[in-house]
Amino acid sequence: MKRLVFHILPFAWFASSAMSHAAGNAASGWAISAGAEVRQMSVGFSISPPAAPNTTGLFSLRDAAGLGDVGVVSSKSQIIHYSDGSVGPDRSSLGKDRDTSFSVASTTQVVFGTQPPGADFPTAGSVTFHSSGTSYAYERSFFSNGFSTDDDQVVVGPYIRLRRELSSSPAFTVGFATGWSYFQSRHSSGEQIVGRLVVNEIATRSNYTYLYSLASAGASAGFPPDYDNSKATGAIYDADSYNSFGGFSPGDPEFVHDPLTLRSSSSTATPLLFMEARSIASLHLQTHVIPFLFDVTWKLSPRMAAGIEAGPTLNLINHDLRSQTDWTLNGTRIARQTDSSRGTHVAVGATVRAKLAVALTSDHRWSLEASGGYDWVPSHNVSAGPAQAEIDISSFVGSLGVCFKF
Repeated sequence: MKRLVFHILPFAWFASSAMSHAAGNAASGWAISAGAEVRQMSVGFSISPPAAPNTTGLFSLRDAAGLGDVGVVSSKSQIIHYSDGSVGPDRSSLGKDRDTSFSVASTTQVVFGTQPPGADFPTAGSVTFHSSGTSYAYERSFFSNGFSTDDDQVVVGPYIRLRRELSSSPAFTVGFATGWSYFQSRHSSGEQIVGRLVVNEIATRSNYTYLYSLASAGASAGFPPDYDNSKATGAIYDADSYNSFGGFSPGDPEFVHDPLTLRSSSSTATPLLFMEARSIASLHLQTHVIPFLFDVTWKLSPRMAAGIEAGPTLNLINHDLRSQTDWTLNGTRIARQTDSSRGTHVAVGATVRAKLAVALTSDHRWSLEASGGYDWVPSHNVSAGPAQAEIDISSFVGSLGVCFKF
């Protein structure tokens, strides 16, 4: 039970009016009673999940950086630049017996083959180049989930009732009564997470190594420390010949030297964006109940009577439903969605109750009354934005009050 709401109306003028009427008159079969009534108000909340938010402008996409994989030369007209050199057409002024040459940033990139004694051709050397690059991918993960919850409140409110005796006998009386009772209650779904969006930036850095085969006869004597394919001293590499055939016949494996590409990479994930949605709904109810009751009352003793009453009820239910969803970005609120719904619902229900009355005075004009039973009212739904509330005021009911006969 979250809250007891006491709403007491001034009934003094009812009693004052009744007493002045009865001052010079005998009992006429009318009775008025007032007091407090208790019942339960039940609300079932249902919150729908949100749609994925638009994140345009919340973060920037990065393009790939660095050279990346630039590949290997496959024709005499192609030129490729690496991070530590280049391979391309022979631009030297001297006539060469090859079509393509290279330039390197360091002599450590070049390894020459050896000339075994008696061999017609030297073993192959190699020239190594490098490049690297970082590519970026964006991983987006969205989770959403609505929720349902119930909130029941036990409330106390005032009631007033007017009864007319229709017939009587020494053992029992039959009567009809109508009146009014009032209740108000406040309900909440509680705040819960209904959506979560995570965006990670995946940075993948790749390192590439390119290995070109090379014969030592292709370099000039002394192997100078700086190689430039625009100078006469540049060692010559024939990509056309090596990628197609070499030596004396096409496809001869001893003279076919295909450039190799080796790759290694590693990835890291960096959280860029974390969004979260939290929703809550609240409902304020004001309920007016007007019963139409037929009753039969038996006399148990000179000062005590018991009875049963039943009949239809007219229920006017005023509601004020509000829903709220807050979006936060990395812990800071960036958006709020609010919706509301107000209105009045009229429902016809029914009630059945047992009652007990104890006379407080010898003339039986004043008595203490207690009753208990069950009120049935059809439930109904109201909605505001993503929130829906099912209102059910059907409940066991109890009351305690004072009755005056006049």
